[in-house]
Amino acid sequence: MQLETGDLVLFPQGDPHRLSVDGQTDPEDAGRTSLICGEMRFFGATNHPLNYALPACFVVRSKDAGSTFQQLSAMMVDIVDAGQDGRQVLLNKLADAMFTLAVCDYAQRAGDRRGLFAAAADSRIGKVLQAVHESPGGPWTMQSMAGLACMSRSAFAERFTHLMQMPPMQYVTQWRVSVAEQLLRDRQQSVACIAEQMGYSSEAAFRRLFKRVSGVCPGQIRADIVGTALN
Repeated sequence: MQLETGDLVLFPQGDPHRLSVDGQTDPEDAGRTSLICGEMRFFGATNHPLNYALPACFVVRSKDAGSTFQQLSAMMVDIVDAGQDGRQVLLNKLADAMFTLAVCDYAQRAGDRRGLFAAAADSRIGKVLQAVHESPGGPWTMQSMAGLACMSRSAFAERFTHLMQMPPMQYVTQWRVSVAEQLLRDRQQSVACIAEQMGYSSEAAFRRLFKRVSGVCPGQIRADIVGTALN
């Protein structure tokens, strides 16, 4: 895969890869090339829907990506070259914006959409996804989602599962836990308050479900935040 100045290559699943210049992998034998490399992780341990939607590797071409993408790239290079104070914070914020632009660019150009992109493009399933994302703590059931999609329960379940690679209620649960993981990082909110926002009347039931889905208990998320802050 040939890269040009300003291109961005992403490996969403972290696949192994090798960079070279004109076939030369030894830096002593290659010309000078400057690269900005980074790693991005979603909060928490639950599977984000983008994991199913993005390919193992894709490239955003600078010449085709538009002025906003090019300006972000130039700003990152300028910040690195200037060595200014607080550059890591600035670079992290710019990287977030660049990743978002990259995903939008891929979604627009991808010929064979899958996962979240294919579901969002489906008028009926996309309507349900939008509603769930806007109100994850709503009283969602198979019947209510199928009704919103104007489909029978069996047809809706089959279509949703085909596009999202998981049943509707499983997706609702995973999305709730994903949102809860982010809310837990706000220490001003209690676990009970977050559980209620996610549609669970029992804090104990929410704790059990959260641990089953994410692999850790809500308290561990809070403890990790404190540990990171102290370090």
